[in-house]
Amino acid sequence: MELFLVRHGIAADAAPGGSDAERPLTDEGRRRTARAAAGLAALGCRPGVILTSPLRRARQTADILAEALPGDAPVVETPALAGGAPGDVLGEVRAAGAESVVAVGHMPDLADLASVALCRRDVVRLTFRKAGAMRLVFDGPPAPGRAWLDWLLPPRALRALAKSGA
Repeated sequence: MELFLVRHGIAADAAPGGSDAERPLTDEGRRRTARAAAGLAALGCRPGVILTSPLRRARQTADILAEALPGDAPVVETPALAGGAPGDVLGEVRAAGAESVVAVGHMPDLADLASVALCRRDVVRLTFRKAGAMRLVFDGPPAPGRAWLDWLLPPRALRALAKSGA
């Protein structure tokens, strides 16, 4: 099974007294995320489900991905992608029951999740740029230490892939 980890796109700063959870994508964030999503499509990303953090900027990113990627993957919000333990997220991925899953979230949560998926614990320091993505492959059900890293691409590379029609 394959798991694509995607960091949300560029978001607005929180308004004074506003909630971090309600920060939306900026117009530039929407445009760049849509082009990065086209790059994911060019790489053959065809999820059975898109899991997302319930925070507004992540949900908006997930909706852009759902529109850009082939198929009709449902977008499912899961609080585990908003600061939950990596094992809980892997449980949500298993429960989704799809051979291909996209998970949209935040830093440092996605880096922690990738580290646990690759090494069983949080020992690897990875950086996801906004609208960047990683592809992990599992031999069998997703579990700590059972993944291997296929690729980690910054948004600029994904946008270039979209332009080239890879």
